[in-house]
Amino acid sequence: MVPDTSELPPPKKEIWKDKETNLWNLSIEFLVPLTKERVFKIISDPDLSTRVFSNFKGYSDMEVLDEDKQKDFTRFEMDRHQWYRVLWFKGSVATRLLYENYPKEGRQYFKLMRPGFMRVFDGRWQVEDADCNGGQCARVKLDQLFQLGIRIPGSDILIKRLVPGTTEQMMNDLIREAQSENEDSKASGSSE
Repeated sequence: MVPDTSELPPPKKEIWKDKETNLWNLSIEFLVPLTKERVFKIISDPDLSTRVFSNFKGYSDMEVLDEDKQKDFTRFEMDRHQWYRVLWFKGSVATRLLYENYPKEGRQYFKLMRPGFMRVFDGRWQVEDADCNGGQCARVKLDQLFQLGIRIPGSDILIKRLVPGTTEQMMNDLIREAQSENEDSKASGSSE
């Protein structure tokens, strides 16, 4: 049984600034009515994540650094191109990131490799099996540390507004993809 997305509980989210390190922390946890494997594939596959996440413009210069099929592990770097909109400015920015994927464990780590607009941008996706009103879901958790690389007046207020909004957009994109895939699955099942 595939749960209706309207039956999903609201996300749990927190954003705070560590006074000692001056790093922002973001944590969000939510359910997606797809299997753990499918959600992890969407998050970890550069082509699929570019198609699903509306704030991703694309990627370039991907380099696989390490791959071990027995340990189910892949490490790669790439430039992730993302759309941005801050006040009246909009455009795209490329960020060099290192990714480590552990599909069996449903974990992906990411780390900023070239500081620029951001000085710190590190985090982890964790995807686990979950139950949604008797249906199969994935519990998705994103933990992120970040710090701007440039000083902007009022940046704390901007961060508190923009970062959670961007993260929620990614959550909504995943849920919208789940709706689409589940509707396609129902349609193909009823036509057989």
